[in-house]
This record gives sequence, structure tokens and C-alpha cells, in this order.
Amino acid sequence: MARLTTGPIENSPVNGSRLTRTVTIKIDNQDASEASSILIQGFYLNGTRTQYVSELLLLNPNEVITRNYFADFDAYEFVFITGGPAEELTEVSVWGRNSEGQLNTAHRLVSAELEGESPTGPTGPTGPSGGTTGATGPTGATGPTGAAGATGPTGTTGAAGATGPTGATGAAGATGPTGATGTTGAAGATGPTGAAGATGATGPTGAAGATGPTGAAGATGPTGATGPTGAAGATGATGATGPTGAAGETGPTGAAGATGATGPTGAAGATGATGPTGAAGATGATGPTGAAGATGATGATGATGPTGAAGATGATGPTGAAGIGVTGPTGPTGPGGGAPSVLAFQNAFGSIQIFPPLGTEVVVAQVVAPVTAGQRIKVDFALAVEENADANNTFTVSFNLYRDNQLLTTRVLNRTLVNAGIQRFDISNTFVDVPATSNPAAVYQVRTNVTSGINVVSASAVNRNLNLTV
Repeated sequence: MARLTTGPIENSPVNGSRLTRTVTIKIDNQDASEASSILIQGFYLNGTRTQYVSELLLLNPNEVITRNYFADFDAYEFVFITGGPAEELTEVSVWGRNSEGQLNTAHRLVSAELEGESPTGPTGPTGPSGGTTGATGPTGATGPTGAAGATGPTGTTGAAGATGPTGATGAAGATGPTGATGTTGAAGATGPTGAAGATGATGPTGAAGATGPTGAAGATGPTGATGPTGAAGATGATGATGPTGAAGETGPTGAAGATGATGPTGAAGATGATGPTGAAGATGATGPTGAAGATGATGATGATGPTGAAGATGATGPTGAAGIGVTGPTGPTGPGGGAPSVLAFQNAFGSIQIFPPLGTEVVVAQVVAPVTAGQRIKVDFALAVEENADANNTFTVSFNLYRDNQLLTTRVLNRTLVNAGIQRFDISNTFVDVPATSNPAAVYQVRTNVTSGINVVSASAVNRNLNLTV
């Protein structure tokens, strides 16, 4: 069993700000087949050495565990007691973080820098005195600090050698410029439109005979150039529509000719089934719109064929007289947006004593809820603290939000009062948590920790509310 310690670490405020607000501890078991255990003990040093952390962890082979602890004290110390078959291959590092969550180099200790204590064996006989003291071994050179890179391990200290000065931290390298955005690939060219076939002159319509059976449709030939439109003949009576034959392949579209004057519209015949739509060519300039003829009766609509690729849009011509269309049915209403979903909540109106003791975290509110990796969870808590104190009292308490024993955020309340009596202080906080991993039963807790209570008789938390929404 080995005992490692950071030793006392000074953390007094400088210009109103501490170097370290929280401590991150990483432990790994480098043994591939054996397990190990570690007991973590934390102490804050405020005239006396008071323990506020005690947690026993079991590390499986090749397992890595990370723990975060509150460290907003003038001085603190952590002790690690390792055990188990893989004790010798269990490594520990300690990292201080400031109020922004950034690593603090001054409060960084890796495994080789932690002070170790081994079990003491029996004292051997005293050897003869004499002999001069050997020369002090040289201190290992400090490795160069890379630009914004991780700190390399500290070299081994020579026997009884004096500690060399700490090397200066290299300046962080400048952030490289953002790479230019690649150019967008050119759109493929639209295929050419074939020339439009000419429209023959409309002959007079004879009386409609009976429709014979429809034969198979032959392949569509190329359309010739469009000639001028002849005068429209009178429209005969509409014959019965025969069955639709198979549609032939669409030939290339010829160039559009000039639009002739619009003749009167005859009675509309029944619309046959729509054949497949060929690929759309480029749209030519729109010609002038002719006068609108009388609207004939609407025939039945045939089945719609597949839509071809859209061609480029030509210039818009003048707008013709507006027709009166029939309003289509209203589509179904889409789903409406809902109110935020409440995952879990606790509204507790009783009181919980939070002082005494001093420097001890007390759970004042807790909820359990399922969370998903990457989910944004809004965490709101509010409570009041009642303080019963004598005259000239000073009271400091922190409110710490945890998920699964991981510290998420901290609020601190400081009060100095001249008069004695019972005072009540309200505190509230909002925080958005984004879990890195899913957990069907994540535990969210609000904990209080009274770190200063001069001339304070007692303190309690009342009206404790904790809500989780998505």
C-alpha cells in the first residue's frame, strides 16, 4: 500500500481572483490483467486541516477514471492511498482549473511529482561515521515547452540534489489562418433543345365517328420547325375517347416559332392520358400574349406523365387577362410546436441544516432523469438560506451543481453583517448541460458547502427547487 500526497498547495486570491477554483484528478491502471484501488482524501487548510473529500475507487485493468472536486480555498491538499495487485502500475495526476475551466500550470502535479511514502521497515544497525558527502547529482533539464502543447513529464530528481529553476513556459503559437473555401463545381450544361415541329393548318372538323381500337404507338419522329399558325376552323362535336395507346419516345423539340393570334376556343374534347414528358429544353423568350378567347368546357384530365428536367427560364412576357380558377382543398394542418418537455423536478418546502458542520457538502436537492449524449438540458435551481448569527458575523457558502458526481457549475454567496439575528438570502441559477454520454438514470444534485461561518450559530436551506427541461 502506497501513500501519495500533493503537499499543501497555496491558493490565496491575487487581485481578487484565485488561481484554482476546481481540481481535476486523473487516475489510470496501466496493468493489463490486475485491478487496483485508490482512496482519495481532500483537505482544506484554514488554520486547521479539515477533510472535505473521501472517495474510494476500484480501477479495472487499463481503466482510466477522472474526478472533479471543489477547491475554492486559500490552501488545500490531496492524499492518495493505492492498493491491490496493480498498485505499482497505478498512476495519478492533479490539475488545477481557474474560474473559466482552464488548466493552471502552477497547480499541475503529475505522478512523478507526488510525494510518496512506503511502509517503514525495521531500523538497521548504525554504520560507522566518516566519509565525505558525495557531490550533488545534476538536476534533469526541463524539456522545452511546445506551443500550446501538453506539459512533458518532469525529469527524475538526483539524490539530494538542489531543485533547479522552473523553465519558462513558451509562448502559445499563433492560430493559423482559416483555409480558403474550395470553389463550387460548375453546373452541368443543359442539353440542347431540338427544333420545334411546324403546326399544320387546322382543317374543318368532321362529324365524329365511332372510335376504333387504339393500335400500338410507333416511335415519335423528329419535330419539324414550327410554321405560322393558320386560322382555326370550326370545332366539330367531340367524339368518344378511345383507349390510350402506349406512348412513343419523345423526339427532340424544334425551335419555337412566332405565336399567331389566338382563335376562338372550341368546345374542349376529352383529355387523353398524358404521355411521358421529355427532357425540358431551354425556355425561349416569351412572345406577346394574344387576346383571350372564350373558355370552352373543361375536359377530363388525363394521367400526368413523369416531369422532365427543368430548362433555364426565359424572359417574362406581358401578363394576359386573368382567368378565374377554382380554389383547391386546404391541406392538412402540420404538427404544432410543443412546450419544453420537463424531464424531472423537485419542489421541497422543508428545511435542511447546512451549518454546522463547516466545509462539508450537503445535498439539498436531487432529481434522477434519463439523458442522451449531446442533448441540451436546461437546469434551473432556486433556494433560500436562513442564517442565525451573532453580531459582527461573516458567512460564505457555495452552491455546487453536479451530474453523476461531476461538478458542472458553482455559485458563491458572501455576507458580512454587523447586527445579530436571523437573515434570509435567496439564490437562483440557470445552466445548460450537454452530457457527453447517455445515461438512463442520471443523478443531478445541488450541494451546499459553508466555507466560512464566523459568529454564525446555524444555517439552513429552505424552499429548495430543482427543475430539468429539454
